[in-house]
Amino acid sequence: MSEPDHYSDEFWEKFARFYNLATKFYLLPFGGEGSFRNEIIKFGQPKAGEQILDVCCGTGTLTMRIAEKVGQQAGVTGIDTSQEMIRIATKKAVKKKLSIKFELASGKSLPFLDNYFDRSFVSLCLHELPNDLRIKVLQEIQRVLKINGYLVVIDFNLSQKLLPRLMIKMFVKFIEKEVAYNFLLKELLGTEIAELGFKLVDKKLILLDMFQLLLFQKS
Repeated sequence: MSEPDHYSDEFWEKFARFYNLATKFYLLPFGGEGSFRNEIIKFGQPKAGEQILDVCCGTGTLTMRIAEKVGQQAGVTGIDTSQEMIRIATKKAVKKKLSIKFELASGKSLPFLDNYFDRSFVSLCLHELPNDLRIKVLQEIQRVLKINGYLVVIDFNLSQKLLPRLMIKMFVKFIEKEVAYNFLLKELLGTEIAELGFKLVDKKLILLDMFQLLLFQKS
């Protein structure tokens, strides 16, 4: 299986303007984007007064949901490797009069101090990364999280229900790249994060168990 073009940085710069619409269609078979984002916020429990980081924020839709939930008393930051994504996210936040800091940055080298954030979100990103890069990103998140800080992970799940299992396997196999498909089949996400020193606090399966929400605490 060859790597799809949509994994290149050049693709994301060009695709950013269509990202919001594409995401709506992308999540439509899984219950719709609004329902999906609401589940994440409810599960992730962002709180007023926290410093919160959204890794791989795209055009900032989830980041803005977080900011709306916690109000102006929290410090919300979103990072992405696409300059165009960050530009669009910033424009959307300004339009909604939300105080969010969007930065062009890579998860493998976060430009933040150690033990700075109370909570970090990573949504539908980790499955795309090669093993060594995924571990590096998780280590960086661990570094910038405060002791007892929380990591909220949203990603695909290999459902045990026959039809949803077939659906998610086909979706990942033909839309994502080989590393994502192999990662899905091995079901190692929770184990990898725990091995880095995070404690699993809560887990929830949503949308016919095709997506998993994981809440970890840094020990």
